Amino acid sequence: MVDGGKELFKVNFRLMSTVYTKDQHLQNFFVHCQKLLENRIHGSGAETLLQEEASIGPQVGREISKLVKALHAVDGSTVIHFLPTILNQLLKLLVNTNSEEVSLNAVRVLIHVVNCVHEAGKEDVLHSYVQYMFVTEPSQAYNTVHEELTKSLTNVLKTSNADFNTNSEEVSLNAVRVLIHVVNCVHEAGKEDVLHSYVQYMFVTEPSQAYNTVHEELTKSLTNVLKTSNADFLVIHKLLHHAWFFFQLLVKSMAQHLLDTDRIKMQRHERFSGEYLSGIHELVHTMMPHILHKFKELRTEIRHANQSLAHFCKRCFSLVDRGFVFKLVNSYLEAFKPGDEMELQCLKFDFLEIICSHEHFIALNLPSLRGTYTRGHAKSTKDFEAEYNLSEEFCRDHFLVGALLSELRAALTEVQKVRQRAISVICNLLAKHAFDDRIQGKAQQARVVSLYLPLIAILLENINRLNATQEPTARKSSSNSTLVEEAPPASTSSTSHRNTIHLTDGGSSLRHSRDSNYLSIIAGQVPLHQSGGVTFANGSSTSLGSESSSVPSSSSIKDLDAFIKNGDVNNFTREGSFANKGHARSQSLPFASPARPVRYDKFEPPEIRDLLVCFLYIIKQMNEDVLIGWWQQCRDSDLLDFFHLLELCLHQFKYMGKKHILKGRNQGAQAKAMTLPARTTPPSFAQRCNSTYSEKAAMENGVDVLESDSFYQALLEANMATEVGLIALDVLGLYCGHFKDSLLFNDGDNPTMRRVFDIYLSFLEVGQSENLLKHLFAALRAFINKFPVALFQGSSFLCGKLCFELLRCCNSKLSTVRNEACALLYLLMRSNFEFTGRKALTRVHLQLIVSVSRLLGEVIGLNTARFQESLSIINNYATGDKAMQRSVFPNEVRDLTKKIRTVLMATTQMREHENDPEMLVDLQHSLANSYSA
Repeated sequence: MVDGGKELFKVNFRLMSTVYTKDQHLQNFFVHCQKLLENRIHGSGAETLLQEEASIGPQVGREISKLVKALHAVDGSTVIHFLPTILNQLLKLLVNTNSEEVSLNAVRVLIHVVNCVHEAGKEDVLHSYVQYMFVTEPSQAYNTVHEELTKSLTNVLKTSNADFNTNSEEVSLNAVRVLIHVVNCVHEAGKEDVLHSYVQYMFVTEPSQAYNTVHEELTKSLTNVLKTSNADFLVIHKLLHHAWFFFQLLVKSMAQHLLDTDRIKMQRHERFSGEYLSGIHELVHTMMPHILHKFKELRTEIRHANQSLAHFCKRCFSLVDRGFVFKLVNSYLEAFKPGDEMELQCLKFDFLEIICSHEHFIALNLPSLRGTYTRGHAKSTKDFEAEYNLSEEFCRDHFLVGALLSELRAALTEVQKVRQRAISVICNLLAKHAFDDRIQGKAQQARVVSLYLPLIAILLENINRLNATQEPTARKSSSNSTLVEEAPPASTSSTSHRNTIHLTDGGSSLRHSRDSNYLSIIAGQVPLHQSGGVTFANGSSTSLGSESSSVPSSSSIKDLDAFIKNGDVNNFTREGSFANKGHARSQSLPFASPARPVRYDKFEPPEIRDLLVCFLYIIKQMNEDVLIGWWQQCRDSDLLDFFHLLELCLHQFKYMGKKHILKGRNQGAQAKAMTLPARTTPPSFAQRCNSTYSEKAAMENGVDVLESDSFYQALLEANMATEVGLIALDVLGLYCGHFKDSLLFNDGDNPTMRRVFDIYLSFLEVGQSENLLKHLFAALRAFINKFPVALFQGSSFLCGKLCFELLRCCNSKLSTVRNEACALLYLLMRSNFEFTGRKALTRVHLQLIVSVSRLLGEVIGLNTARFQESLSIINNYATGDKAMQRSVFPNEVRDLTKKIRTVLMATTQMREHENDPEMLVDLQHSLANSYSA
């Protein structure tokens, strides 16, 4: 100032310091903490502080609690500015006080601070704090930071009444409350990176002679916060949302405590006191009511708390005894019950997915050693029975996998979203195993998949819900009629099997189906005196042996309904068991649990594909001895379902072609475009003019990207189809090689042989790549050489189906397929000739003629140059076979091919003269004479 008091200028000062703060609440807290802890600095130890608190008691506790509570009023920017210091002081206060109230308030402030940082978008600061700054104090104390934090968190979550000693708990409780408040402030200021930095770099436990350490006191204080009857629910909500911070503090404090005290060298069950482990269990126990009851009103907070709890349990595997962690996981799972809402069940699978992502997941499950001999004693099938089923013994020996598979089994009966979540967890886990560099050896992979053997039984239990495709034997003719030849029932009676033909059309379809049935009688597939009936769409049936028709009575319909409701499938499909079989199966269920009601709703196609991929991965990597043992101990119905599951894989993963994939993508894009909202503000004219070229270029670029993606997707699906086919061939070959006697029971006329043979023929029906078809024809050649009795002595059903499919392949557009089919057909003829003692090839001769007629009846053009070329190739094989030159075999082959050509020519002429009745009758008579010759 100068004359007259006139001001020349003003000076304003703003404090810029990382040491001093202008916030009076924070300054008072720092000053008081310094006074309380200065005795430690002078070397008198923390006992002095504790003795002073004990002597002064309520006055000190109330004063500290008041100062800690005042931290809730500190501005968020100030909290972030002094975040590491605030967190360190709160944690020191938590450790160096025996007042429950101070601990509880400190944890509440911690929660508040974390929430402030989160809301400010600075969560990385919190992560950095936990990872780099948080360090526990080396101490001879009985309690540590993680123990106190566990107790405090539990008290925050509990809402039941509790009797606390206010004088001894006030300081600790208030410190925890302030800690929650500080974390919340940092979150609100968008500075969560400060919290991360604090935990990672700055948090360090200081040397102390205190009776408490960070993890012990923090556990206790958080427990008290969560269980107080007058708890601040806002604090609880913040704690649930930022639980990751406190759990990370616990884990790091526990780890530093083990390193500082050399307890890391001790056995896991000796590292921590039983009291602290009980505190952790109580913390988990008190969090569960909040997860179960508040998931609707606090979806985000509960989801974060659930994930944080899962990560904490997963990290505990590296620090404490795994049996204790298993108890935590089991306690968590037991809190859920059947019929829980969809969101709750998804939370449960989120928890399991995180737990199962542990890097040593396989070692935690103790995979059994698989071998022929163990300790000098040969292993029998009974030694492995517990591994095949989801029994109590399996769940006890392999806890995590057993829990996951049990939850998956239960989830498959739930709504679609829960099913998809459960399936994704198991599918992703198996994919992780498949690409794990540590277990790429064949023996290692076999040991890994041995953990998932009960998954096969789970899929068999839901086999009726996986069958979303049409029957593999179904074919469509040009007359739009569907002809389905049903496999005969599994029966041990001496009666022959009959074919039932379902019609969906009228006149032409009826005539065609009857003709096909007559051809079956001619081929010997159905005896004349036990011919199958033709079943119409209305349920009536006619028998070829009589002119009368029968309609099912109402009583029989009621019986059938009762059968379906009761679900007694075994008594309906089987009259007895196979005799003299190579299997030594027990009649135990695939699960050691009561039978469940049968579900008839189908899974969605993506669910089916994911489950089948898991099934294929398991049987591909499984040890052969283990798979053979499974076949030996399973029931007959389970064995048939197993092969049916294998057949479903071929149909689900069949290659549809690049055009089909591109068409599906285009349809999806069009459907998405139709659902786009209307444009609210039209673009300006200048924008339209300037964007014409760019839109055209973007459109062309989009088409190119779509085509490239479709090409890549087509390549993936083609490779997948080939891989599935190779796996199926390997499994079929393994079974045929070890269960030959079982397959040849009743001369091969049994359900197992039919099922195995149907899978082989499914390769030809579905259509495969040329490379896979080469492997298929090689497998069929081995099958013919191994099972001539089933083809040429038993029922003619197998031989007839094989001839039918091979004739179709002889008309293929691919020359390699035609050549392979001709070679296999010639081998079939020669094997039949050898089987009869070099006398004739009667069965193959008759079946080929009938198959040609069936193919012509289904309007498949066989009179082509390709088919004629195939017949010539077969003749050349017979002429060039030196071992057969001195026999009648070459003449038999030439006669057979000549008759086939005659049938083709007669059929062609019949179509040309279909309007000339007299000529048509002569041609039919000539064709009938060629059959009987």
